[in-house]
This record gives sequence, C-alpha cells and structure tokens, in this order.
Amino acid sequence: MKRILNIFAIFLVIMSVLFFMASCNNDDKNDIDDDDSAGTNDSLNDDKDEDKDDDKVPVYKDYTVTVVDGVGTPISGVIVKFTGEDGVTKTRATEKDGTAVLKNALAGKYNVLVEQGLSSVTVVETEFTLTADITTYTTVVRDDSKIMDVFFAYDAEPDIAYVVGLGEYRIPCEAGGSSFVVLSVQKSGVYRVTLESEGEDMTVGYYGIPMFVQQHHCADGEYDGKTFELIIQDYETPYVIGVSSSEASTAGLKIERVSDAPFDPQYAPWTEVHATSNPQKITLPENATLKGLDISDNNLSVYLGDDGYYHTSDGKIVYLRIDSVANEANGDKKYLDVSIAFIAGLVDQNHGQNFGGYVYDNNGDFVGKYTYNNLLATYLECCDKGVYPLTAELAEAIKCHGNSVGWWTPGTANFLFDGVMYNKDTVWLFLCCTVE
Repeated sequence: MKRILNIFAIFLVIMSVLFFMASCNNDDKNDIDDDDSAGTNDSLNDDKDEDKDDDKVPVYKDYTVTVVDGVGTPISGVIVKFTGEDGVTKTRATEKDGTAVLKNALAGKYNVLVEQGLSSVTVVETEFTLTADITTYTTVVRDDSKIMDVFFAYDAEPDIAYVVGLGEYRIPCEAGGSSFVVLSVQKSGVYRVTLESEGEDMTVGYYGIPMFVQQHHCADGEYDGKTFELIIQDYETPYVIGVSSSEASTAGLKIERVSDAPFDPQYAPWTEVHATSNPQKITLPENATLKGLDISDNNLSVYLGDDGYYHTSDGKIVYLRIDSVANEANGDKKYLDVSIAFIAGLVDQNHGQNFGGYVYDNNGDFVGKYTYNNLLATYLECCDKGVYPLTAELAEAIKCHGNSVGWWTPGTANFLFDGVMYNKDTVWLFLCCTVE
C-alpha cells in the first residue's frame, strides 16, 4: 500500500511537471500568435491599402475655354494650349461658338496659354489656370477689326469702342461709369435699342457720333433709360450708344430694326442730268465785249429762239457765264462774283458740290433731287471767255440751284442781292450777258 502511494505521489509530481510545461508552452504560443497575428494583420492591411490605391478609378473631365470679344461675340481661330501636371501640352483652336474643349482629360490642374492663332484679335489675358473644381473659363480678347476711335467732348484723349450691328450683346460696365459701343448698320430704317438688364440703376442712351461723344444722352422724345429708337437715314454714319451703371455689372443690349425710315428728301438719291443738246465749241471775236444783263430793269425779258438759245427782246443772244473768266477779263460790275463751274468742282475738285437741288410740284410734293455737274462740265469744255449761249437746260440748272440754295430769297444765308436792285422775275439771269 505504501508502495502504491509512493507511485501515486510520483505520478502526481510527473503530471504537475507536465501541466506546468504545457502551460508555459501555451503562454509562449499565445505570445507568438499575438505577435504573428498583429504582424500578419498589419501586413494584410498594408497590402489592402496598396490594392486599394491600385484599384482607385481615375476621374476624367472636360475643360472648356470660351473666347469672346468686348461685346460678347464668339471668336474662332484662337489657339488655346492646355498643359497638365505631367508637363504634356495639348493644343486646341476655338470653334465658331468661341469654345476650345479639352475632352475627357484626367482631372487636375492645367495651365492654359492663349495665342492669336489664325484670328484677327489681340489677346489681352494670355495665361490662367483650370483645376478639377474650375473646368470652364471665359476670356475676353480685343478684335481690332471691330473697334473705332471715339472722341469725347469732355476728354481730350480718344478712346476705343466696339462696332456693333443688329443682334444681342453683353456689355461690361464699370461701377459709376459708362461703356460705349458704335452702332453701324447696312440699311436706313428705325432701329430700337433695348437694355435687357434688370438693374434699376442701369440706363442706355444715344450719345452722338464718334467724332463728338457727349457727356449725357441726347435721345429725342420720351426716354425711360431702358430703350430708345434711332431714325437712321444716313446709314454710313455711325452712332455712339452708351450704357451707364452705378455698380460693376454686365448689360444685355438688344439692337433690332423695327421699320423703314420715314421719307426725307434730304436722303433721297440724286438724279444726274446730262447735256442733251450736244453743245459745240464756240469762238467769240477777239474784240468782243461782254455786257451783263441789267437785272434791275423791269423791262428786261428773254425768249428761247428756234436756234435753241435764249435771246433778249432785241434779238441778241444771251450768254451764260459758266466760269468767272468773263468777269475777271472785262471788269463788268454787274456780274456778281459767282462761278458755277467752281461751285460744281469743275475748277477746284476740293470745293465741289452738287450744282442743282430739290424740285417740288405745284402742290408742294417732292419730285426729285437733280445735279447738273455733268451737264456743266460738258458745256464748260465748249466755252470761250468762260461763257456759252444760254440753252433751256442751262437755264433749268441755274433756276434749280438758285431756288434750292436761296440765291434770290431774302433772309437766307446764301441771298446774293442784299442792297442790290433786281427784278424778281428775271433775277435768275444775273449770270448772263450779251456780246457787244
């Protein structure tokens, strides 16, 4: 029994030792597992992060640059260069709508360079930057083919303004200032200019012509600051339109032709009259003396003879002084110093104007505008001593021009006979003479 107890005791000791060893092994294993587990997890997480970076989907966007001039008109043919963060540059040219688009580009930062290219513009802003958040940009260039010098009555220095026509425009305005454009149209008519901006402080008006821009609008009739109409007869003349604003903003401007212009004889075309009697070169006797008709004589009368020339009542041929040579050569004081050849620009082309004028019927209705310059040139070639026998068409030319400019109408600027006696029925003969 004692032996059995000893064996049992030895067995317990052995089991205790084995149990102790097993416990130590488990602790070591747990320590190792913990370490391995931590290391393994970190390694896996790193691998997962790397996989995550490798699997990240790139973002692509469209980058758009719009090029317009000072009134919002799209400009084509401008070169736009996009340079990415990788240093690669891609070049685009603006289309008819003024846009250059870098399509499906990797999102990021792009430095943009703008060049003139095939356009006729001056690039004002040459460089700017686009980002993943800012993918569109509008840059303004100066179209030199569409600008005009304007001269302000209140400023000695000229400025430039864009020339506009029919259409809709965007006009940038500075705070407390005015922006000007020049309206040029291709046809006479009534044109309406409308400000389409909502700002109550913004107004639009007509400010004169490019050679004299006024400080305040000069529109006629009712004016509300938002719209006005221009009656344009002379469409070759440009008109200055100004937009004023108390705050910095952009004005929408609409210009449209709403109707034909009302008839105005001043802008009716001239009808050119040519010689029909085929004048022949005349030669006066060397000793011929030219004597002016006495327009103060109430008995003075002339008639158109069968030879096609006017004659005095005693049968003498009446001569018309077309040039001033007769007056200078003979010193006849009854001639007034008027040369119709000079007026018509046949002697000095820098002075020329239409010799003729407006014709109305007995009811006062406009008939036409007639110029006799060509007719006078034909007769001038046939003159001697600056005169030629008076024909019906020469008489018509004198009467038409004199009536139109007021040669024998007292109170007009061109009245010729202040203080000179004359017969109103024959005053038109003041340029005529006879050969003695």
